[in-house]
Amino acid sequence: MADEAAAQLAGYRRAHAHGLPRITWKVAASLDGHIADARGASQWITSGDARADGHALRAAADAIVVGANTARLDDPRLTVRHGVRGRSPLRVVVDSRLRLPLTLKLFGRPLAPGTVVVCGKDAPEARERALLARGVRVWRVPVLRGRVSPRALAARLAREGCHEVLLEGGATLGASWFAAGLVQRVVLYSAPLVLGGGLPWSAALKVPLARARRGTVTQVTRVGPDVRTVVEWEE
Repeated sequence: MADEAAAQLAGYRRAHAHGLPRITWKVAASLDGHIADARGASQWITSGDARADGHALRAAADAIVVGANTARLDDPRLTVRHGVRGRSPLRVVVDSRLRLPLTLKLFGRPLAPGTVVVCGKDAPEARERALLARGVRVWRVPVLRGRVSPRALAARLAREGCHEVLLEGGATLGASWFAAGLVQRVVLYSAPLVLGGGLPWSAALKVPLARARRGTVTQVTRVGPDVRTVVEWEE
């Protein structure tokens, strides 16, 4: 069972060999590749079965990462639910300037102690103190073109013992990590519906065909009415 063992230890091995975690980008989209309709509505494109399967992904992760827009618009809890048993991963929110409102669920009891907000070195200290007073941890990392550097944050997560990292942010966050060459696996839940317009899950990449990274499809599974496709890329 060498292949099974290698898959189970993939994050651990990458952290010790490269100082980076294994990063999985989870996407829930329509058949034509949209994660929200033209009005911005996204709940719920995929079925309850797919959402439960996604929560199993959370339970297998050490950390889950979302961007500031996702945190603001969805006000998520980022915990393991939908009947899935297991510990909830570390909740990581990328907010370069610490502009998110303190009223978010992630910053209140009982979620604050398991939440980290990642910002740049120039973010307001007063905002940091307000988060710390609630029990939220704040990590200051290098900024690249006005945004938190994905590679710097990935390295920090590995140092903190987070070997399996799940990206659940919107298109911008996932695209930035993918463009940086950090994503090793995409788990795509495709719903059998067509929106015709809205927010495509990978539009922010804009990669020329000649430079596109070709991965390997390692799994295609029916999950309720939806399809779960897993694509992996080698180091």
